[in-house]
Amino acid sequence: MSRRLLVAIGILVLFLVLVVLAVVLRSSATPEPDPVPSPTSSAPVTPTQNTMLVAVRDDNSLITDSVVLGSVARANSTPTGSWLSVQPGLAIAVNSSGSVSLSQRGPFSPADVSREVTNELGFTVDGAFILDRLAFAALVDSVGGVTVNSPVPIVVVDADGKTTVVVKAGKRKIFGPAAAQYVIALNPNEEQAGRMARFDDVWSQVLLKLPGNLDKVRSIVGSLGSLSRISLTPEQVSQGLLDAQTSLTAKTMTMGTPSAQVAGTGSTAIYTVIPVGTQPTVERLFGISVLVPGTNGAVPRVRVFAAGATYDSLDDAQTAFTTNGLSLVWGGQLAPLAKSQIFIPNESARATGDQVAKTLGLPTTMVTINPAETVGVQVAVRLAADSTFTTPSPTTSVTAQ
Repeated sequence: MSRRLLVAIGILVLFLVLVVLAVVLRSSATPEPDPVPSPTSSAPVTPTQNTMLVAVRDDNSLITDSVVLGSVARANSTPTGSWLSVQPGLAIAVNSSGSVSLSQRGPFSPADVSREVTNELGFTVDGAFILDRLAFAALVDSVGGVTVNSPVPIVVVDADGKTTVVVKAGKRKIFGPAAAQYVIALNPNEEQAGRMARFDDVWSQVLLKLPGNLDKVRSIVGSLGSLSRISLTPEQVSQGLLDAQTSLTAKTMTMGTPSAQVAGTGSTAIYTVIPVGTQPTVERLFGISVLVPGTNGAVPRVRVFAAGATYDSLDDAQTAFTTNGLSLVWGGQLAPLAKSQIFIPNESARATGDQVAKTLGLPTTMVTINPAETVGVQVAVRLAADSTFTTPSPTTSVTAQ
């Protein structure tokens, strides 16, 4: 082989070695000490809140106990929990017969119940977990029973007036059937607050005693079968229960009750929301989930008080609102007025106020600014007998009555 050829081969080999060394050095180069973060990694993450209505029904399908649970997951910290004890007699709708309480919605689907609670209280309730008496009893038994300490016996009174003691006074451990009666029964002359306190106590114990494992809790929820009804997935229900357990254990649970005016006594009493008292509680517990018109399908909410209008008119108004992209929030009864009144919180809400006036067949000159009257809603109406709106066609879709 000639010397010239050997030199050429040597140069080629040297060149290939240099190329390989360059590639190795480039791949092992030290990264920049302060890399510029990408826009996605630096963007703040908006926390979300999962919410769920838990309710117990008696054998007549009436809701006797209810609570809305909420949880906000936070990075590297315990979830923040929310617990709103809701009066079963809370008026969450109105129809041609009058106020409709949460209790009366027991036969309705969980999705419908959670939707009406959402509308009345003004924050998103993702779904509901509604248990019949036997389902609640089975749930209590699944955690080995609960301990109660009632200052008085808890009794049930049958149709013939016969009284039966279901749980004796004093501290004692009770199991499923007795625990269910303990939270469902309303003693003679007892108001709903007493029963609500018993349920809160028992429900807290159940949550704390659940197995801290998603699969095991899901198995318990699934074992309830048709005795419970849900509008969420079993996984969502189970996770909601475990989040509440974590918050209770870590003492990060915040609790409250809607402020309400009561009419009547006992199980048939109707509680009507007092906005100025309830809204701060809603914002404290469920501020992340408060409804905002135009976001996630939320529409302007209009609180309507009957101030001379009939229940038939209110029912028609509800249908007219739905047809026009509005939602009626029931405000209760007021003393009759000669003319209706329409309030908005500020000038920026004028267009919505005018829309409400036109929907009700009232002049837009009735719309006035009064933020004190519109707490928690976009518009408030004191509806007298002077509205002249026309009831929409029966074929128009309406909200559940």
